[in-house]
Amino acid sequence: MSEWNWVAIVNFLAILFGPIIAIFLSKYLDNKRNEREEKRQILTNLMACRAPTDEHRSRILVDNLNLIPIYFSKDKKVLKILEDYIDKGKQKGLDFDSRKSTQENYIPKIIGQIAICLGYKEIKNSEIDLMNNCLQVVKQNK
Repeated sequence: MSEWNWVAIVNFLAILFGPIIAIFLSKYLDNKRNEREEKRQILTNLMACRAPTDEHRSRILVDNLNLIPIYFSKDKKVLKILEDYIDKGKQKGLDFDSRKSTQENYIPKIIGQIAICLGYKEIKNSEIDLMNNCLQVVKQNK
């Protein structure tokens, strides 16, 4: 085969498969972007509702905690902290308020690990704890 035939074959394949590859690559990148946005939205909602003051915020918190196993299924650290959170809620021998208080200590840990998972390494658990304590004071004063 001459050099001209090879060039024609390569050009034909590029014309044929180039757009198909571009579409698949575009879909893949869109899916990754959407997945990251969903994860970021969960983080945002958890930050906003980490110390729920009413039933609506409590519902948002629970809804977003329920989404964690779906969107963070590959991040074992997030799932482990969530599992500990759930276990504390099932703990026997504690009254409701004690279990709730123990569980609320896990929310900043979950938020911190999700932030790390998303690349927000500047958010420290101590800062989340401080913000959480401020919200607790506001909640108690209402």
